[in-house]
Formats: sequence, structure tokens, C-alpha cells
Amino acid sequence: MGEAERESVKRTIAGLAVLTSSHEEGKDYLDLFLPLIGQSILSSHPPIVSITDLQHQMSETFGMQIPQNALKLILGRAERRGYVKRGAASVYRPDYEVLKQLDFAQRYQDIIRQQNAAIEKLINFVSSGFNIKLTKSEAEAALLAYIQKHDLEMLDCFLSAGIPAVIKHELSKQFEFIVSSFIADCHRNDPECFKYIDIIVKGHFLSHTL
Repeated sequence: MGEAERESVKRTIAGLAVLTSSHEEGKDYLDLFLPLIGQSILSSHPPIVSITDLQHQMSETFGMQIPQNALKLILGRAERRGYVKRGAASVYRPDYEVLKQLDFAQRYQDIIRQQNAAIEKLINFVSSGFNIKLTKSEAEAALLAYIQKHDLEMLDCFLSAGIPAVIKHELSKQFEFIVSSFIADCHRNDPECFKYIDIIVKGHFLSHTL
């Protein structure tokens, strides 16, 4: 996995956690995406942005495929907050001074610290329990892929406070078994890490609400 791809996986996981964090603050579904939209614009820093541009930026930055109709509604909300100003031909001019007030950086760094801690625990779990050395990028990719594949059963587990099932697969799917074993171990022994995984799973669902 190249550096660009690794950073993309890292940002995707963090972006899902940001959605859950915003949701727990009582924000509606459009407001959930404002911090991510703002950060996408700040990262690329274009003089103007179109809905198509923003759709591409959200995909590149956070791995989220947001429909253009939904982005139009979110940009309308962003305009009312003063983050952007609508121009001709459905393009928007960002107000970077206002966007900086979103204070996304602090929230993002807090989430990254939690994420790094969870990934380090996964790496150590795999090393001690399975004698396999995972890189940080491999661990991040394995966790994200597992969540994307098993989101429904994981959400049901979190809501019912049950123990995640350890899914047994062929050796070719050993990472799937390993990650499910790790999550089950977190449920039994590490509530803080288990809570962070819960946050990512819920964020994954929220990313598909639009």
C-alpha cells in the first residue's frame, strides 16, 4: 500500500468517527457533514468550488460518495452559515476565514489519537496472538474493510450489547478472522477501544444516510 492510499484509509476512518461525534452533539444529518465539507475545501483551497468538484474532493479526502443533490443541500446550509457564497452557474466561493472557525483540526487530532491507539492495540494483538507482524497501514486497511463488510451485524451487536461473533473463515481470509477476534477481545477487556470501534461503525452508517 502506497503512502497516498494509506493516508486515504486513515482519513476515511477518522471521517467516520467525526460523523458520529457530530451526531452525538444532536446535529441534523446535513450539519453532520459540514465539518468534513469544510475540511475538504480547506485542504484543496480552491478559489471557487462546484458541486462536482466537492463530490470529488469528499471522495478523495474521506472516501465518501455523497450524491450531488445532497451536496447541494449541504452547500445551501454552508452558505447560510457564511462558509461559502454562491456565485453564478452553481459555483461557490469559500470564505476561508469563516471556515477556519469550524475548528475541525482539534477534533480531528483528538480522533486521530484515539485511532492510533486502537490500531496499535490491533497490531499488538495480532503479534502476540497470531505471531503475525502487521504494519500500521495493513492494520488500518484490515479494520476498515472488516467494518465495511460486517457493518449490519456489528451495529446489531453494539445496540444489543452482545459479544461480537468471531467469524471463522478459510486461511485466505485470516485477516477477517483476526479482526473479528480483536473486536471480541476489546469487548471483553478494553471498553475504551471497543467504544472507538463502535463510533467508526456508526459513522459508516451515517455516511450513507444522504
